[in-house]
Amino acid sequence: MKFEINTPTKITFIRVLAIPFLMWLIALGVNNTFYAIIALIIFLGGSFTDWLDGHLARKNHQITTLGKFADQLADKAFISSALCVLVYTQQVSFWLLALILFRDTAVSGIRMLASSKGDVIPANFWGKSKTVVQMVYVTAVLIANPFGWPNPLVLTVFAWITAFMTVMSGLTYFKGAEKYLS
Repeated sequence: MKFEINTPTKITFIRVLAIPFLMWLIALGVNNTFYAIIALIIFLGGSFTDWLDGHLARKNHQITTLGKFADQLADKAFISSALCVLVYTQQVSFWLLALILFRDTAVSGIRMLASSKGDVIPANFWGKSKTVVQMVYVTAVLIANPFGWPNPLVLTVFAWITAFMTVMSGLTYFKGAEKYLS
């Protein structure tokens, strides 16, 4: 049996491979505009690959179980790793990172329970919207460092919108999850 990784999944793996470089550049970018801009470019490129891999998988009928799993894992790792460094560099509050990590862990647990019973819980509108909002928020924070815009008040509003979307998307996965708890 031949195992082949299709193009959309390869694009997903590129996002994962970018994580250590992104983290390093965000940390260096606190005191260096050049590194901050490169970190922003890498984050924007990684965010674009999230759209691209899904688009190509649907367009070319290359949706696979590995691709669905890897894409969700890559999204969580990509956003969470950026947020970890942004918390470390005191550009993002810890409470938001903790909320996002809690939600992602809880939803992954529900998905594992469903999988153990032969069910697959796919990403829904709220989950996909949450990912976009989180990517926009991280982008705004990465822009604020070298360019001074958006201002702290706007970033705070973005943080609360991100928190709201994170909670709402998590709740949609908990709805109906009781059947997996028995």
